Amino acid sequence: MMKLFPVQAPTCSRSGVLMIRFYTRAAQVALTGKRTEDFNQYLSVLEKQFPARRETGMLRHRYAVSTGDKKSAEQIADRLLYERT
Repeated sequence: MMKLFPVQAPTCSRSGVLMIRFYTRAAQVALTGKRTEDFNQYLSVLEKQFPARRETGMLRHRYAVSTGDKKSAEQIADRLLYERT
């Protein structure tokens, strides 16, 4: 498992976007490499730093689909579709 450095919420929107891209990509790589603990850790950072963003929900949905957890995948998809409309 990789050790993550504590991250402060950025004041500049450009750095925020770059952080979101970095952690999203890191989570995707962890998921592809079947490193579930790292995957969850990256998503935790994203959820704490950027709670209003949808990337974590989409990645959790992708994980549920890839593991065959149909019920969780459907619940996450419903939340993504209806929570911020």
